[in-house]
Amino acid sequence: MSGLTVTEIRLIRQDSLLLENSTIDTVLGITEWFGAMQAQDLASAKWSYGARIAGLKESDVDAAIRDGQILRTWPMRGTIHFVPAIDARWMLNLTSSRTLAGTQARRERLGLTLRDIERASEVASRELAGGKLLSRSDILQRISDAGVSTEGQRGYHVLWHLSHIGLTCIGPQEGKQQTFALLDEWAPKQRRLDQEQGLAELALRYYRSHGPGPHQELMGWAGITAKDAKAGIASCGDALCNETFDGKQMWMVAGARDVVTQTARQTFHALPGFDEFILGFKDRSLIYAPQFNQAVIPGNNGIFRATIAQDGQAIGTWTRKFKRSGVEMQAVPFTKFTHKQFAGFKAAASRYGEFRDLETHILDVTA
Repeated sequence: MSGLTVTEIRLIRQDSLLLENSTIDTVLGITEWFGAMQAQDLASAKWSYGARIAGLKESDVDAAIRDGQILRTWPMRGTIHFVPAIDARWMLNLTSSRTLAGTQARRERLGLTLRDIERASEVASRELAGGKLLSRSDILQRISDAGVSTEGQRGYHVLWHLSHIGLTCIGPQEGKQQTFALLDEWAPKQRRLDQEQGLAELALRYYRSHGPGPHQELMGWAGITAKDAKAGIASCGDALCNETFDGKQMWMVAGARDVVTQTARQTFHALPGFDEFILGFKDRSLIYAPQFNQAVIPGNNGIFRATIAQDGQAIGTWTRKFKRSGVEMQAVPFTKFTHKQFAGFKAAASRYGEFRDLETHILDVTA
């Protein structure tokens, strides 16, 4: 069989990312498929589920969090992700040590010592014991009262560190604030995987949800070394296969190529900022052309705009404004939309209003 084409890669990825042909209809099921989903911006992360499950409501995502099916913590690259609650510890054990190894310089800049972290750990263990949930401000205040300064970025770093070592995790929202819980109490049932098993599981989950891609993409997504990425792929055996593209081996789940054709499907999605569609890849050249990078990541400042996808390719961004009458949404095309493209965006955007239980007003960009 000949090497992959750009169109094939986009269409296979669209299926992998559950943007087409998905039969998974639960929040937990989506999370298990991906393994970990970018969730540093909670509102965006919730809509990542809504964009993939027809008829889902924001309250359904809240219920999955509240019921302890999924949780937020820092398993990948030092950033917040949703993970299946049962998988949190083995993921942290596998990935966090490499992240924590490089934190000494940052601690020193912040004026924190390892003893400060140990003291904060003691406070959190005591104050959260018994299944308690404390808001971010409350837990930081108690740590501060114990003599560990949480001013400036110190508080964030302390909470980040405690979750990296698997002591705490983020619980359900309390108004607009995060809450924190002890991981062992909030999610007492944990899968146990050794390093070889964990690397294989990461590789399988990544390529079934993002494939096709080279081993470097697994490295970037999971924050692991090339050696570990290759070991994880090898441990998957026949579950993964590879085809060539541009001289690279592109890994995907076995049979993924068989279900796509070269025919464009005219499938449209209004995806949130920070969605795996963008954040799941280091090389985004197959998602959008380099000249549109500033449109997606203005100033390259780490803030990702919500994107409009057509058949696995970004064709623009979109904005929203909340008003008394509902939510006003507007497309910002990379190039002028056709009437078919605007109709596709309009249909995709209307699902966002349904997800939020808001009336949707969509501004016409074709006039």
